[in-house]
Amino acid sequence: LIKANYDGPFLEQVAAAPLTSPQSLQTGSAKLTYNNLATFKTIARKLGIMDDEKAGVPRTAYLGVVTLRRKDSS
Repeated sequence: LIKANYDGPFLEQVAAAPLTSPQSLQTGSAKLTYNNLATFKTIARKLGIMDDEKAGVPRTAYLGVVTLRRKDSS
């Protein structure tokens, strides 16, 4: 990936994703926000994703965004 080619479209997708909560998460694009590491850890545990951090940043974060894809559980 070339940063100059990736960052713009990535951030546009993040901005366009609808804001939701862990309880309301459906399939498709969505955005959940967190204000601090404790809130991130709570959300991550509810979603069953990695919740560890390094230097106060979630390990899977890029530009402050943690991306995930979930399989349909049905």
